[in-house]
Amino acid sequence: MSQTDERTIAVLSYLTPLGWIIAFVIHQNNVVKSPFAAFHIRQALGIYLLGLALTVIGIIFSILPLIGPLTLFLARLITVVLWLFGLYYAIDRRPVEVPVVGSLFQVWFQGIV
Repeated sequence: MSQTDERTIAVLSYLTPLGWIIAFVIHQNNVVKSPFAAFHIRQALGIYLLGLALTVIGIIFSILPLIGPLTLFLARLITVVLWLFGLYYAIDRRPVEVPVVGSLFQVWFQGIV
């Protein structure tokens, strides 16, 4: 697999959950697996799932007048910031973990990719 293909798969994994599914399928169907692409597929999956979990928590707290909207805003902000870090590193062809939780994503999703 060429470096361009690796980068394309890595970047694609950050471009919406559908892009993640496409990147995952392409990576799984390749004869030669790319450690770089697999790394970013795991990072993107972690970011999407974390964003979903934080959104659910924000919705649960939405019954509280001020804390609810603030929690939901912070959940979205954290998700977007992590997503930007991951996308930047994929474009820059660097296997760098997103801050704070990236190392956990690599461990938790090691068996997936």
